[in-house]
Amino acid sequence: MSNVKISVIIPAYNVKDYIEESLHSVLIQDNGFFEIIIVDDGSNDGTSEILENYAHEENIKIISISNSGQGHARNVGMAASSGDYVYFFDSDDILHTEFVRKVTEKLQENDFPDILFFAGKSFFTPGYKTDFFPDYSRGFEVDNVSGEEVLNMFSKHGRISSQPCLYISKRKLWLANNLEFKQSSHEDEEILYPLILAAERVCVQDQVLFYRRVRPMSFMTTPKSKKKAYGCYVIMLSLVNLCLTFKPRLPTTKKIILKRAAMYSSKYTESAKSVNERIDFKTIFFCAIKVRSASLFLRALYGYQKDSASRLTKLFKPTWRVKTE
Repeated sequence: MSNVKISVIIPAYNVKDYIEESLHSVLIQDNGFFEIIIVDDGSNDGTSEILENYAHEENIKIISISNSGQGHARNVGMAASSGDYVYFFDSDDILHTEFVRKVTEKLQENDFPDILFFAGKSFFTPGYKTDFFPDYSRGFEVDNVSGEEVLNMFSKHGRISSQPCLYISKRKLWLANNLEFKQSSHEDEEILYPLILAAERVCVQDQVLFYRRVRPMSFMTTPKSKKKAYGCYVIMLSLVNLCLTFKPRLPTTKKIILKRAAMYSSKYTESAKSVNERIDFKTIFFCAIKVRSASLFLRALYGYQKDSASRLTKLFKPTWRVKTE
């Protein structure tokens, strides 16, 4: 097996209870990573002290920065990387024991595509349960299709996920297209579509290679906030801009982008209302006009009135009765 240089980039912030298990899953790989770059994002819970125990490892580089958010930490790691491919891994999750070998084999079989997507599985931290338990299966497999084609396939199968832990991509794809994570609360989602559409060849496999830890006090399990609401607003604007600037080959691509933008306009207004944040309906209205999408504005109104609509639906929902003898 020829060597494929994979740089794994791991942002770490206040994960002292999980990081050793996560790093263990990275270090035990048979065909190891080319380099392991850990960006300590201003941890203050003892994570930094744990990381000092790994500083002597030959292929581990630890970078300490002031707390700036996960997106910035990933960008710092990217700038310090030198592999052919980059893989963004979260410091509280777990890798399949044969992750590197299986990914390398797939990359080689397909003449080194720009992006390889794979499947994942969620698991609860012992003693913790919540309704949030995402399904990271893909529902299909495909080799060497364009970014537009795979975006259409994801839309058809309804299995797209923005988690960067669920794909590996060429470093030069990011550099050539000036792609980087933004400093918003949903930076994973914001980068996903531009990255896919920049790719010439994409592969998808439905094999589980990543395990997502569902735990207390993670971003996804904490309550709605102004930061989360604003993150949805930023994604909506980003997708609108992508729709205006990207020139698709397939007629359905822009519809898919706009559908995603409309979904986030609804998420934004619902979240903003729940935390009593002022909602920028004016910008949404003008965006809807620019992209000629009434759905963008109507979904925003729906998100704003979602609680009322749900109550009305329950109030007028018919009760079906079957006559029995």
